[in-house]
Amino acid sequence: MGRRSRAKRERRRLGHSAVSDPVVGFVAVDQVGGLCDGDALVVAGSRAALEVVIARSPARRWKIQPARFAHIWQCMQLGGAYAFDETAYRAFLPLARRAGLELQDEDFSDPGPTGLHFVRVQIAPITPLGL
Repeated sequence: MGRRSRAKRERRRLGHSAVSDPVVGFVAVDQVGGLCDGDALVVAGSRAALEVVIARSPARRWKIQPARFAHIWQCMQLGGAYAFDETAYRAFLPLARRAGLELQDEDFSDPGPTGLHFVRVQIAPITPLGL
């Protein structure tokens, strides 16, 4: 069985489908946490783009894994912040708008002094009533 078949079985097991929970990009994690830009977890639009960010970060044993919209959305509702590169932001934007976020298109034409341009997105945590 190929890699695709295993991924498909895993999505079925978790109750996800590529349509209902699309991959927005990729994140790097280790046993302690995730690769961040400041306080925001970096989401890159491809493994290759994330490897560029990893190469510029402190040496750790990063594991690259897909970042799905549902997980990002759930963490944002808990107050999590995310830093998207251009490709990941373009994948995230229409899904976030459908979920009710009023996000603007971003201009990625200036990569800045580091050559890496991220858009930070964070929403106010949603708390249960009465807390």
